[in-house]
Amino acid sequence: MRLLKRPVFVSVLLFVVYAILMVIYFQYTVPIRVPPEYAGTPVDPAVYLTPERIRRMETYFSLYFPYKFIQLAWSWFILWLLVAGGGASRMRAILEKIRLPRFLLFLVHVMFVVIVYHLGRMVAAFIHYLTLYDSGIGTRHPLSWLLAYLNAMVPALAEDYVYLLVPTAIVWWIMSRGGRWKLKLALVLVPLLMIYHFVYPVYLRYTTPVRPLPDEQLEQKILEFADRAGIELEGVYVTGEVIVVDMNARMDYAPGMPTRVVMDETMLRETNEEGLFLVVAHELGHYAGRHLITLSTWDSILHMAKVLASAWLYERFVRRWGTRFGVRKLTDLSGIAMFIAIFLFMTMVFKPVEAAVTRHYERDADRYAAEIYPYPEVAIESVQKMVVLQGSHPHPPLLDRLLSIHPSYMERLIFAYEKLKEQGKE
Repeated sequence: MRLLKRPVFVSVLLFVVYAILMVIYFQYTVPIRVPPEYAGTPVDPAVYLTPERIRRMETYFSLYFPYKFIQLAWSWFILWLLVAGGGASRMRAILEKIRLPRFLLFLVHVMFVVIVYHLGRMVAAFIHYLTLYDSGIGTRHPLSWLLAYLNAMVPALAEDYVYLLVPTAIVWWIMSRGGRWKLKLALVLVPLLMIYHFVYPVYLRYTTPVRPLPDEQLEQKILEFADRAGIELEGVYVTGEVIVVDMNARMDYAPGMPTRVVMDETMLRETNEEGLFLVVAHELGHYAGRHLITLSTWDSILHMAKVLASAWLYERFVRRWGTRFGVRKLTDLSGIAMFIAIFLFMTMVFKPVEAAVTRHYERDADRYAAEIYPYPEVAIESVQKMVVLQGSHPHPPLLDRLLSIHPSYMERLIFAYEKLKEQGKE
């Protein structure tokens, strides 16, 4: 019974139960299921995938999906263990003995938290790879994989350090001023979010290397196609960077700058002319529906809610349990790990809402594309090809679909197939 009174033991126990539930859930839900009315139609993966490909796909995703959801919780759970186990308060005590300026103590402590976070994620990723290697899906020797992971982790660690340092420093500075600090935090977030949504795209416009579409005749056809839809494009460009996994293209319409279509090399290489028109039609749907503005508004509201909810929960934690876990006051260095843990937890909580909003606008763009480019057979062929090339699950389990910003491939195939039936082409 004493163990049940120890927060670390109880936390680990609950996390293990959660992990087991995730493994059980996905073992039963990963197998691809097709609605009976669509069996044997272009919607059915058995029509465009071999039985062996389906078997290997189900094997892989039965391992990947549990890892994905365990990793989601593990990301903030690592930092909670750092606080509950006393690691954060001990690190603060060590740093205070060095007698460095407070801002340097802050910088070092944030780095300590980020390193612990990445090492924890590395452990989870390595265990996941061992399961892939054992099942024959992973072909690299685990030691070689680990060395490659460590090599990639260094720049990721530096990037996350900056990403977490800036907002955490802002929050800590506002808290140190006292008063109605959560209201002040909300007021500071407004211009930061405006910069992110309306200034950052301009920066990307100038820093993302692009080149004109090599096929000038194809570019002219696309420009005329957009013009018939009432949208004026400056041009069509190609970049070597992967932009969006599902469509591999975007409408590049930074505020105050000419609108253009940017697609990546992979889409240009793997998609025929009809498929390119379909992708462009989808992206035109985002532009025509003013999705940039509406999505930016929703994103700003949800981000503000997420940060303020994190701030409120952190304040309640410090007031009620702070002393027990070595967090003496709101701006205590040992509270940094707790604040970031709460923020990551709230990110997980808000993710289904954010994803649902984005999926709504993706479906809206799909409907627009079907109106201005009424060739559902092209959509069916393109979606099937994406599944084959990317090895994606055609219709993931519900939990994963709740976190996806796009409709599943099967949902898109059903939409296109119903359009095909309306045209009498089935």
